[in-house]
Amino acid sequence: DFAMPNGTCVVPRNVSVVLPPGAWVVGNGSLTLSSGARMGCAQPGCLLTVVMGGALTVRGNARLSAGFVNITASTVAVTGSGGSIDADGLADPSETRGWMGWGGAGYAGSGASCPSASRTLPEMRGGPGYGWDFITSAAVGEDPPPFSGTSAGEEGGLGGGRVVIVAGVLTLRGGGIISASGAAPVA
Repeated sequence: DFAMPNGTCVVPRNVSVVLPPGAWVVGNGSLTLSSGARMGCAQPGCLLTVVMGGALTVRGNARLSAGFVNITASTVAVTGSGGSIDADGLADPSETRGWMGWGGAGYAGSGASCPSASRTLPEMRGGPGYGWDFITSAAVGEDPPPFSGTSAGEEGGLGGGRVVIVAGVLTLRGGGIISASGAAPVA
């Protein structure tokens, strides 16, 4: 775990901080990922919790990522082209609900892939992502089911994980993004 006092912690430009699954980054101050910096856990399904009393700032071409990114801060700002907070392609691979157990979907979407020229499309499409049951039950006026995980599989690639942000102010500027998209399959 990565604990900070009341000041500002800055991850320097182009520095990568690799965290283990279940890591907590906690402080009363602020955390800034400088341009090109990386912080996260690349293991699909891993949890990263960031709790800051101050601001979390992700600058251009910097990335904060994990399978489940859980952020609480007074201010969250993703600024500059290529800056991201994401769970792209980091779905929990044990979640294989869906058609034929193939996944690859992000929130409330269906998994799919675009194969290379030498391959053909799979006969069965990818599975529904987490949130699909929520969307379909809301559409017919039923109470939504409990929260469930993401889909993952081989034909559709790993699905997107989850990003949860609780902040007084959320700023996306200059091309900064927050994303939990699926990933293309490895050819």
